[in-house]
Amino acid sequence: MPTKINFAWPTTSEHSMILQYLIDKISSIKNQLEGVKIIIFGVGIRGCTVASVLEKIGLNNIMFCDNNMEKQGHLINTYNIISLNEAMNLDEKKCF
Repeated sequence: MPTKINFAWPTTSEHSMILQYLIDKISSIKNQLEGVKIIIFGVGIRGCTVASVLEKIGLNNIMFCDNNMEKQGHLINTYNIISLNEAMNLDEKKCF
C-alpha cells in the first residue's frame, strides 16, 4: 500500500483577529458538532485553519473533501481526504 501524503498547510499565518473570530463562532455551535462527522471542503490553508480551530476546542471528528484527485486518498495531518462524490454518499444525518 502506498504511503499517504500529508497535504497540511501551516496555519500560523492566519491573522489573530480572524482566528479568534473562527474560534468564537465555532465554539458557539460546538454542541451541534459533537457526535457527527465534520466534513471540511477544501484542503488549502483555510480548510487547515478550520481544522486547527476545531482541534483547539476539542473536536477531532474531522474529514476533508477536495476536488483534486491527486489529494484524494491522502491526509491533512491524520484526517482523510475524500472526493466530493464520497462525501455526498455519506449519511447526511451523521455529517455537518
